[in-house]
Amino acid sequence: MSATTRHLLIITLVATIAGCDSSRGPVGTPTGPTNQPPPPPAPAPPSPGLPPAQIAGEYTLTVAASDTCTMLPEWARARSYDAAIDQGERVARATVRVLSGDFHSWFEARFDASIDGDHVSFGIDAQEFSICSESWFEALSPEGFLYVCGNVELTANGSAMTGTLNGTVGYEAKEGVYSTAVECRSTAHRISFQRR
Repeated sequence: MSATTRHLLIITLVATIAGCDSSRGPVGTPTGPTNQPPPPPAPAPPSPGLPPAQIAGEYTLTVAASDTCTMLPEWARARSYDAAIDQGERVARATVRVLSGDFHSWFEARFDASIDGDHVSFGIDAQEFSICSESWFEALSPEGFLYVCGNVELTANGSAMTGTLNGTVGYEAKEGVYSTAVECRSTAHRISFQRR
């Protein structure tokens, strides 16, 4: 056997062995961590025996910053809006839509809610890769802009729902100029829906 044939045989054998390493997966398949974010967690299923509260209807929605948020201008600390909630009969999910306010957001102020008995929860730009203000960036009078983000937890009780927003209420004096912003992070921002 010539030296050239021997070299070709060794190269072929090495390539065959490397190609048979099934622990590495097919060629081009990453074997280590990727930069892809993990999928969002599935919402918790409703508790057995507790039908979801029926919350569909029209509401007055009020968002009030925590009492500790003294850095916010007075006109940004509490705001009220017209809102509607869409829900099918005995369905444990709903859509919250904010109908009033001078929003300058990238996305509509519309949020998917989960309902477990009388407990209602939804997020406002609360996903890991969201920017606070994507969905809630409102022009205020006399000046400035309000932005809100975080996780909302409510308890439904008859014609009202009350609870907290765990997140950020912020104020930006000039649109798009973050250096003019002040924000208040708290677990005790208040949020309520009063049926109209």
